[in-house]
Amino acid sequence: MISYSAFKTGQRVRASRRAVEPIVGEIVHALLTLGGSAHRDTVVAAIAAGRAGHRCAVDSDLRAEVYAGFQRYIDTGYTRRAAPLLHLPLGPGSYRWGLTEAGRRLFAPPPAAARKLH
Repeated sequence: MISYSAFKTGQRVRASRRAVEPIVGEIVHALLTLGGSAHRDTVVAAIAAGRAGHRCAVDSDLRAEVYAGFQRYIDTGYTRRAAPLLHLPLGPGSYRWGLTEAGRRLFAPPPAAARKLH
């Protein structure tokens, strides 16, 4: 669940209502469109393009926001009950970001047979 109001007000969210920062949702979406993993600057560029509706220059504020959001998720993602969605596939210190296998499965499109039934 993404809780923008909880994020903006700095409210603590009960563990049963795990909240994900909106920027993490944008990172996940960008990684999905980029094939599941990409250099962090490519992720930032995809988010900037998504917000603007077209390719555009990335400003330093957006870059800092995305980097910080990803780092907060990495710092707390592995302490949650649910499997983490994001990781550093090349290890700590790398600039390549990726979806975990759990993240890929969670956001994978349904099989073709299931799509036809609905």
